[in-house]
Amino acid sequence: MVVKKDQMLIIGDVGFKGRPGVTRQVDIGYGIVASERKRGYAFEATKGLINWAFLSDKVDYITAKSLILNIDSIQILKKLSFSEVSRDMEMISWSLAKPGLN
Repeated sequence: MVVKKDQMLIIGDVGFKGRPGVTRQVDIGYGIVASERKRGYAFEATKGLINWAFLSDKVDYITAKSLILNIDSIQILKKLSFSEVSRDMEMISWSLAKPGLN
């Protein structure tokens, strides 16, 4: 959960969609309530979770998906150094490698 500390108010969530498997990757997702968007909460929470995941010896890659029309989410993923892997008419798939991987 993403909590706005000054009010102790839940404003969103960030998490992994399952555990890493044999591919050593895990998919991340996030969401912030509309009234609290564009304030850095999704970036900060997602960055923290990414850093934590890469401490594990079971995670080499983090993947994400964004709607092709969700410009805000695309900007967050780019700012977090994700690379676009593929896209279709609705979605963009992204990937981020653990630092130090070739």
